[in-house]
Amino acid sequence: MAVETTGLRARRKRRTRDALVRVALELFTGQGYERTTVDEIAEAVEVSQRTFFRYFASKEEVAFAVQDLMESHYVAALRERPAGEGPIEALTAAVFAAWDTVEEAVSEIIPIDLHMRSYLM
Repeated sequence: MAVETTGLRARRKRRTRDALVRVALELFTGQGYERTTVDEIAEAVEVSQRTFFRYFASKEEVAFAVQDLMESHYVAALRERPAGEGPIEALTAAVFAAWDTVEEAVSEIIPIDLHMRSYLM
């Protein structure tokens, strides 16, 4: 039973974190990063400011959460390259491998169109 509870708790935490990221990026792209407050993000997700800060140290951290995911995605693709492969070939192949699966990785958290709009920030 404890395993199920831990799994449920982890899923709830993940949903809350993902909702904070999604809402923050929607607000940032809609009204601007500077004009968006942590209170607005927390209120839109229906959590407290304290809960926001359990997941993110700052507004900047939530703004870059998907970028951090993408970097991790790229690093994982790079680690999967064969040991004997040259550095340029490995880097190039990892970029293409990560790019080919970017939508899959990002869409677990936010819609791909929101990810693309976030580059305008």
